[in-house]
Amino acid sequence: MLPFASATVRRGHVEPKRVRPAPDGRRVNSAYDDLEAVKRYRTDWRLKPAGDVFRTHSSVLQPVLFEGARAMLKYPVGEEERRGAAAMVYWAGEGAAKVLKGDGKAQVLEWVEGDISLTAMAEGDQDDEATAILCEVAAALHAPR
Repeated sequence: MLPFASATVRRGHVEPKRVRPAPDGRRVNSAYDDLEAVKRYRTDWRLKPAGDVFRTHSSVLQPVLFEGARAMLKYPVGEEERRGAAAMVYWAGEGAAKVLKGDGKAQVLEWVEGDISLTAMAEGDQDDEATAILCEVAAALHAPR
């Protein structure tokens, strides 16, 4: 949740709560504003919902259908996360999800899922294998392009 802003979400309906300015005086978008932005992107980019909207500490996300395929709509709520969007474009799907559409504020990312859980591997008897996968991904992210 954003600092100084909150909202209650019930079955897709958002009830905004009072938004206070940040300590430096700037206005902080409310959770309500962020959800409205996600709705606008869904409409403007002709995305069909494929799951519920959810919020992390850094983004508002929603599983969607993009050109008939599963994807993830990501709307970052912080400047650092927005800057990270440029890295996602740069990586072009090599070691990270591919950006299917974006405008510098929001992105539609390819749907990525699999049967492998690095956490489960590391907690089990496959810690070396999990570490090797992490190293391979790090190498792909840092490879010259």
